[in-house]
Amino acid sequence: MDRILRAAAVVGLAALIGAAQPGGAAFRPQAASFPIVQPHAAFDQTTAPAPIGVQPGAKAQPLLHPKVALIPRTGSAASTANPASPPDPEVLGFAQSGEVTSGAWTGDLRFGQLSTVAYFGVNVNADGTLNVGDSGYGGWRSAQLTSLMNKAHQAGDRVVLTIKAFNDSDIRGATGSEAARQNTIAAVINELRGRGGDGVNVDYEGVSSNLAGNFTTFVAELDSALHAQLPGQSYLTVDTYASAGLGGTMYDLAALTPHLDAFDLMGYGFASGSEASPTAPLHGDWYNVTQAVNDYQTKFGVPAHSLILGVPYYGFKWSVASPNPGNDGRQPGTGSQADTYAAAVSDMSCALNLTRYWSATFAEPYATWWSPASGDPCGGNHNSWRELYYDDAQALGAKYDLVNAEGLRGIGIWALGYDSGSSDLWNEIALKFSVTHAPSATVAALPGTESSTGFGVSWTTNPGSPPAAYYVLWAQDGGGPWVRYLTAEATSCTAFGFPGHTYAFYVEAIGGNGYDSGGPSSAQATTTVSASATRSTPFTSLYGVAGNGELDPGSSPPLGIGSVVGSDLARGVALSSTGQGGVVLDGWGALHLFGDATSLSGGPYWPGWEIATAVATNGSNQGYVLDGWGGLHDFSLNSASGPPAPNTGPYWPGWKIARSLALFPDGTGGVVLDAWGGVHPFTVPADTQPAAAGASPSWPGWDIARGVVLLPGSTYTNYRGYVLDGWGGLHPFGGAPEISGGPYWQGWDVARGVVMLPGSSSAGYVIDAFAGLHPYGGAPNVVSLQYGLTSTTRGVALH
Repeated sequence: MDRILRAAAVVGLAALIGAAQPGGAAFRPQAASFPIVQPHAAFDQTTAPAPIGVQPGAKAQPLLHPKVALIPRTGSAASTANPASPPDPEVLGFAQSGEVTSGAWTGDLRFGQLSTVAYFGVNVNADGTLNVGDSGYGGWRSAQLTSLMNKAHQAGDRVVLTIKAFNDSDIRGATGSEAARQNTIAAVINELRGRGGDGVNVDYEGVSSNLAGNFTTFVAELDSALHAQLPGQSYLTVDTYASAGLGGTMYDLAALTPHLDAFDLMGYGFASGSEASPTAPLHGDWYNVTQAVNDYQTKFGVPAHSLILGVPYYGFKWSVASPNPGNDGRQPGTGSQADTYAAAVSDMSCALNLTRYWSATFAEPYATWWSPASGDPCGGNHNSWRELYYDDAQALGAKYDLVNAEGLRGIGIWALGYDSGSSDLWNEIALKFSVTHAPSATVAALPGTESSTGFGVSWTTNPGSPPAAYYVLWAQDGGGPWVRYLTAEATSCTAFGFPGHTYAFYVEAIGGNGYDSGGPSSAQATTTVSASATRSTPFTSLYGVAGNGELDPGSSPPLGIGSVVGSDLARGVALSSTGQGGVVLDGWGALHLFGDATSLSGGPYWPGWEIATAVATNGSNQGYVLDGWGGLHDFSLNSASGPPAPNTGPYWPGWKIARSLALFPDGTGGVVLDAWGGVHPFTVPADTQPAAAGASPSWPGWDIARGVVLLPGSTYTNYRGYVLDGWGGLHPFGGAPEISGGPYWQGWDVARGVVMLPGSSSAGYVIDAFAGLHPYGGAPNVVSLQYGLTSTTRGVALH
């Protein structure tokens, strides 16, 4: 929200708000006809002149040089915080592109008193793409912004990106189609991922109420994508007019509320261009800030914790007829100009015949002085009386009292730097709010080379940091995606790597106050596993998959897919022939590559139909997807030849009963498991007939079978294995011996998959719905690195 007014824009707004009447009395429209004023649009530095008192920014810098280090941020609100009682007040401030690129922020900003800095901003085109050619985008990508982000993150503050559109045509285009909305969402996620931003502020300032439906859809889709793809960088706020509390604007407040962290109610822009009048009246007038806050909550059900009150660090001045206006300062005025707080202070230091007033009606000050035709010590030479309405520390303090009394989330400052050279407004924030920032931590330095595939990683909270309740250790394999590797209260762990691979680590700290330091944008420590490293486990890799497609490693290296597959759409995971990559299956049949699985051929796709149920691969990078009716669909990885299509096997058209799949090691087929425990073989050689399974478990009518595994050496003529039930029981078929040990949860349907150690006929692991990995048959214990976070585990694979 680059919010600084140009005089021309103010004059244009005057016509919307109402002209002065003879005798100094002003016409006041009724609440139902409250005009829509676009405060940030009028102050946008990327398209309009800055207001008085703001210097233009320096030329935007090019993209970051690789050696410019960006410190990962701290300070986002954790999703586990009690929404009814936010742990800290929000003190959000908008830093306009000129403030950032000029370097003025280095002397203007007190990060210890802020919780969020919103970079204002990047324009959105009508097709949903970002305008990468203007100064706003250049500032976002500048080295100065990197420096600001580093300072903010060190202090525990978020830095979010403001995306903006200020006319109905652009907003209608950018939100009116799924393609345009996804253009914006993809671009925003790319920018946050690349720059280490912590979330998004949406500043779309349209006029027509018919924009509301598509705008709500856009915000909902953006919110979902942020949480799915960048859960540590998903703080979402939306700027809205004060008049939105009266209804009839492009903001459907009730519909938007579930999809954002907070509204930034722009509690300013009340002043008329043709009348000297208050910028942000707390009381009085025909509509005011207090009424707007009340209307948001009582008319549209916006909870207090979802409401940030935007406050102005600016005012307006006019040429007027009288130095003693009465009527709380309201009188006809011409030539309105925006004045920052710093400029207002300057005006009053040089003004002739200055008189300062306080309006108890509006809880806002104003001042009058004479500007001669020439020789004006303030330089105006207006040959008229001048009147200025603005917010000082007393006026802002009264608004902060409202925030605290109503239990609102906090304040939004428009805009940082408008008070340059003064401490008054910072001091008022210190009197009214105490911002406790997020904890932060750092991973200890690691050796350049590791001699074992299992190695120690440790971390500590930084000096001066608030205490952390727990940590998330993030890891990255080479240039792959960052993945949440471990969640724990501990400050050390054993990590695992593939020989010859280099790993980066970053630790996120989460405080008991619900604030966290967020996901990484750069490494805190790196190490390389030697190509000749000793293997620390009897397997190469072992992974469960969560419902959103994220991999849950068990004593295995960090691997992650480039993006998750949906909130709970994943259905299985299978590994490549090296165990260093593979595919995640979603419910529509799509296969998502990760690790060294870089190409795919074949495979089904049923968009919108959640019919896929399982996936499996063999040692030759060949595999099958199982649909719920028992159909098998072949695919291959990394340019391998495709497996033959099955010529026999079960099929239950219209009956979604197929549950799991296991393949014969020699590539001659495999078995399909039905929901009742039945094991059904299929073959791929021509004119072959599989042998019967022999005795197998069967629970007719009871959907309790969850997984199937085959013993080494199984072929279509002689196969043996085990069926896993939902309680964790393992049941032999085909003459396999009974299993010793293993988990069992009687009456609790929590088991989700089973695997067997390479070469073993009796040992392996069962995975539960919470990603817990449980050995059976003498298999060694493994570390369940993401155990217990969700109950959406959808499969397991081992190599």
